[in-house]
Amino acid sequence: MTELPTGTVTFLFTDIEGSTRLWEQQPEAMRQALARHDALAAALVEQHAGTLVRSRGEGDSLFAVFARASDAIAAATALQQALVAEPWPPETPLRVRVALHTGEADRRDGNYYGSEVNRCARLRAVGHGGQTLLSQTPAALARDELPAGASLRELGTHRLTDLQHPGPIFQLVHPELPADFPPLCSHHPLRGYPAFAHNLPVQLTRFIGRDQEMAEVKGYESIMSDLKTRLQRHLQVLCGDIGERYLGSPGEARAADYLAGEFAALGYPVVREEFNAPGWTYGRYGLSLTATGEAFPCFPCFYSNACEVTGKLFPFDLRDTPHLAAEAVRGRICLARGRFGDVGETNTAADILDAFGAAAMIVTSPYRDTVSTKIVRNPDPKQLAVVTISQATTEALSRHRDEDFTLFVEARNFPTVSWNVVGRTQGAPGARKVVIGAHYDTAPGIQGAWDNATGTVVVLELARLLAGKTGDCAVDFIAFGGEEFGGKVGAGLGGYCYANDHAAGYPRSGWRDRIAWMGCVDGVGACRGRLKVGVGGSEGLRERVQRVCDRAGVKVGGFLQGSDNNIFNARGIPNVLFCEEDASGSGWPVPLHAVEDCLEQVDPDRLTAICELTANTFEDLFRAVAG
Repeated sequence: MTELPTGTVTFLFTDIEGSTRLWEQQPEAMRQALARHDALAAALVEQHAGTLVRSRGEGDSLFAVFARASDAIAAATALQQALVAEPWPPETPLRVRVALHTGEADRRDGNYYGSEVNRCARLRAVGHGGQTLLSQTPAALARDELPAGASLRELGTHRLTDLQHPGPIFQLVHPELPADFPPLCSHHPLRGYPAFAHNLPVQLTRFIGRDQEMAEVKGYESIMSDLKTRLQRHLQVLCGDIGERYLGSPGEARAADYLAGEFAALGYPVVREEFNAPGWTYGRYGLSLTATGEAFPCFPCFYSNACEVTGKLFPFDLRDTPHLAAEAVRGRICLARGRFGDVGETNTAADILDAFGAAAMIVTSPYRDTVSTKIVRNPDPKQLAVVTISQATTEALSRHRDEDFTLFVEARNFPTVSWNVVGRTQGAPGARKVVIGAHYDTAPGIQGAWDNATGTVVVLELARLLAGKTGDCAVDFIAFGGEEFGGKVGAGLGGYCYANDHAAGYPRSGWRDRIAWMGCVDGVGACRGRLKVGVGGSEGLRERVQRVCDRAGVKVGGFLQGSDNNIFNARGIPNVLFCEEDASGSGWPVPLHAVEDCLEQVDPDRLTAICELTANTFEDLFRAVAG
């Protein structure tokens, strides 16, 4: 192995834009495209006196190091040129973001560590596919030694996520490469006042002290700093101190207690509305080759039964599940392959295999290198164990198709109760009601920071920020339970039970007429997120929300499905959902229901700005009800 350089070095990080979507939609074509990408990168790094530290970092990234900044820039230029010239298949057009940073890092055990490595990774995260970004140091060192035709374009001073000190960012420009890209997925260039994500304004409208003109930027900064601190404190409790909060878990009960305490501290009467739910718990689990003990990463899916079984794998295509023969799968470990549309298909497959007496089902995740822990969430099977594995692990298993595997899962299903935790204001007699909520539960095994601790903490702060601004309306600020289960009702379980319970005392359309609107927040503030706002059930409400969001440059669309707003929309109640997509438009900004959904995925400044915009929007809607 080539000796890694020491001292001050230049790091080169790459990442393929939208690779998760490409792996999910075109796995075989992506496998071939990635092999070609890796071959090009390895050859060009070596050609320019660099060393490949890791040929496969997180996801589909590469990490190389160079003794000279000019060599790193030359390698990056050559790599982007080669990628542009490569005749990629139409279904897998690879666009790679590249970042370069120079600094002194700790080297040990064949790898590099420290803040300089972290800065390069954060720099890569703000770029777009096809774009090469440089920090100030490599730009200064190599400005007079750039490849022929190349130049550097200054993009302004930016503060990268979780890094204290801002710095200028440069883009490598070359006549053979694309030069025009969307704004960086970072904070705005510093202008002497708070900086927010690129699709939100630097300063939104006021939501505190409407009669006082906030002319002093210092006062605004103090307010926003306090809001940011409060949001971070809530996140730390829910994700860092409590962790997973799925139905039936100790973390779910602890989170409900915390939320009730926070609503009470704000002066709200608190109601814990209890509903029945399927509970689940899990312990040890593992998948290994019986003969050698070689282990393969896996995770038990929501509501898996316990098992300990040994045998060869029985591979099958999910689309063929209805045509399986019971004698073929009885007592077997069944490996489900192929694409599926939604969790309803995997739940149905679990029902069929359980009825046929299969011992276990292994389901391949939609992700290359991680798993979705609720890719199946079916409490009905009586004996079937269900685990999930990554696409990479599925490939590894295929190399041992004639060998025996041992799978064991410790798990238990049981009936339980969950809670919608409500901070309630009664409003004036006969006044209309507004519901503002977010779900606080998670998929198993994860912190659930983005999905949906972020929505929950925003609702907590909305309860504080909107106090005294709701007019005569009755208001329920709700932390919904059981959304991640969903069940077979087509809505989050907590939202479904709330709607049923509160509509029970009204004539057919009475409850719908009582509720003025419902606001929901689910998955916001991701480092690579782009805010989406959807309004269902009322064109007038949509127009009003759009007027507020216009100030932030955020487009408002129609009804967005996917959270506790579903049941309200189904009941004909106008509803607003604040959520996110990936900034590149290629899917989710965070792997959904995966262990990667942790605190590091959340940008506190983006979350603060979105909380402010949500408060502005809802305050305006309260005025509309009063008017």
